[in-house]
Amino acid sequence: MIYGLRDPEDKIAGRIGGMWVKPSYRAMGLGRDLLAALLSWGTKQRLDLMALWVSKENFPALELYRKSGFICKARTGLLRNGSKIQTVEMVRSLPI
Repeated sequence: MIYGLRDPEDKIAGRIGGMWVKPSYRAMGLGRDLLAALLSWGTKQRLDLMALWVSKENFPALELYRKSGFICKARTGLLRNGSKIQTVEMVRSLPI
């Protein structure tokens, strides 16, 4: 599953709010296909860019996003208050 939304603070930007593939179906290209569908949606919505937050330790997800054109931004944070899981923001421009 994957879901995206318009950024509430930037009307020409979108956000990937969540993405998940059942472990037994991983490494089959489903994540790539889900991500491609969401990026296509963002392009049809005339968004300029798509952003997301991902755990710094989720190496398969980081690699998937990098291969899909996302780059790491300098912004980092925690997964939630009280969490020790560090996250990084990634962004990708969308075609006009």
